[in-house]
Amino acid sequence: MKKDENQSQEVLERSDEGVNNPCDNKPPRPSTGKNGVESPQPSAEASAQAANLILSASQQLFQASRLEPRLGDYINKALSMLQEGIRPLAETDSKPEPVTNYTEIIKEITKKLTGDGEKDSKYLMEQIEKYRYHEYGIEILKALHRMLYGILPEEAKAELSTILKKDNTYIQVILNEVKSKLAEHNLEEAGKLILEILPREELFHSDEFSEYYDFRNSLEWAYFMTKNRPCKEIVPFPISYNDVLMTYAYVLVEKEDYDNAIKIIDTGLKRNPLHIDLMFEKASIYKNQKRLEESFQISRDCFDIAYRRVHIARCYRDFGYYFIENKNWDAAICCHLLSNHWFQTEKAKSELYFISQQTRKVIDEEYYAGNLDRILQENGVQLEPNHLWIEIASYLGETMVSKNNIEDAKFCYSVAYELTGNDSYHEKILELNKKLQ
Repeated sequence: MKKDENQSQEVLERSDEGVNNPCDNKPPRPSTGKNGVESPQPSAEASAQAANLILSASQQLFQASRLEPRLGDYINKALSMLQEGIRPLAETDSKPEPVTNYTEIIKEITKKLTGDGEKDSKYLMEQIEKYRYHEYGIEILKALHRMLYGILPEEAKAELSTILKKDNTYIQVILNEVKSKLAEHNLEEAGKLILEILPREELFHSDEFSEYYDFRNSLEWAYFMTKNRPCKEIVPFPISYNDVLMTYAYVLVEKEDYDNAIKIIDTGLKRNPLHIDLMFEKASIYKNQKRLEESFQISRDCFDIAYRRVHIARCYRDFGYYFIENKNWDAAICCHLLSNHWFQTEKAKSELYFISQQTRKVIDEEYYAGNLDRILQENGVQLEPNHLWIEIASYLGETMVSKNNIEDAKFCYSVAYELTGNDSYHEKILELNKKLQ
């Protein structure tokens, strides 16, 4: 088994066990006073930020209660907790707890959970108050809130999931309106609409122990974990904003507001560094600005994370554009021929016709087929997609089958089949289809 495959299996097995703790090498602790107790109060700025976040959470819970009245009791309790939590932020005489290692605190709290939902809820609320001003207060409170969610009855969790889906439905409705306005070239109205659902910049900020990511599927998550082996806990966004940021970037591009479009794209890539469409859009902006070298480098980065045939074909077309601009006709021809090998498009065909017109030569496809490897290698273009995607897709597909997660398993096998053309993956998909009948 290859090294990367061993890595992917190890990371996925750790995730199955629920192990996703921060690294042992914690950041240095701030200085403490007598008996290990910090003397300073939280800063006014930190208190104000915390208050704003609590108020924002309260508003969202109130909206949720209007959407789903059956969750009223749970939401009212949560609102009561938040209201209690905001009062100490204005006080000046509260003292923080002695400095203690974050991981030790969480382990100690977890040990004392009894399995009784009512008792554990009360205990966790006490711990939230206890560690409110700890040096790792933000990180500890996040972990405790996740524990509180974990002990909710399954019915409540299902209802909360329904609310989130409704929020996603609302986002999709607005996105459809935005796209309709774009089709009419009503950029002003499209810009106003998209702002209604644009997430706030401070939403789901990473902290010292956890990072928020917005991956589009389990395969992207597994690839990221295998490739980066993060020390922090990786927390998924409860609502995906991938399409929102992509659409807003497109609106800004249509307005030729390239600087702000790149800012939005970079924001999206922080939340999902594997969002290839955002990267394609950034490369296109650089093309428009005639920043060819930067555009070419982004296309190379795109190729490394491309796991669908259509995206691989797009990468080769972008390589071809770069070579056309530099009048490197042989490399451009090879790239567009290879693009059509992966996924045929009229765009690639028209570019090949353009090259033929410029060079006044008929393209000899047989010649280029025999020399394609040599020409592309000489020009620094990869000949095959990233094999790590194949290894992870294959392994994750098997894992999903073992968990009876048929749809995710089919997706993983379809990716492996697209990248390899291996009929064994197609046969596995057909077998899974029978299970769904």
